[in-house]
Amino acid sequence: MEQTIQTNSSVMKVTEIIEEHRLKLPLEKGELTYYSSWEQIFGTKGSDYSHEERFERWTLVCEELKKFNPEMVKYWNDPITSNETCLGCIHRSESKIWCNGMGLPCNFNPITQILGMACMGTGYQKEE
Repeated sequence: MEQTIQTNSSVMKVTEIIEEHRLKLPLEKGELTYYSSWEQIFGTKGSDYSHEERFERWTLVCEELKKFNPEMVKYWNDPITSNETCLGCIHRSESKIWCNGMGLPCNFNPITQILGMACMGTGYQKEE
C-alpha cells in the first residue's frame, strides 16, 4: 500500500510529491529535504555552488535523512568506505568523508551518481 501525505486539502501520493519536488532546479537551501536529487543538492555543474555551499547543503540533507534512514547517512558518510577509494589522498578532509578537491562526499561519483570516487580517480594526489 502506497503512503499518502495530506497537503492543502488534497491527498497526493508520496511518489508524486517527490517527483514534483525534484522538478525544481535550482533549489534553495531551505527547500532541501531527504528526497532531494543529487542535482538539487550539489547543482548541475561544479560552478553552481562553492565547495563550502555544497558541504552545507550535504550536511542539511544528512541531518534530515538521519530522522528517516540513519543507515543511509552512514552509507554515504562512511570513512571506512572512503578508505578504499581515497586513503592517502591530500584532498581527503580530516573527517575522512569529504573530498576538498571536488567539494563532494568522498564516496559520491558525480558522473555515475553512485558510490565511487568524487574525483573519479583523476584528482587523486598521494600524501607525502
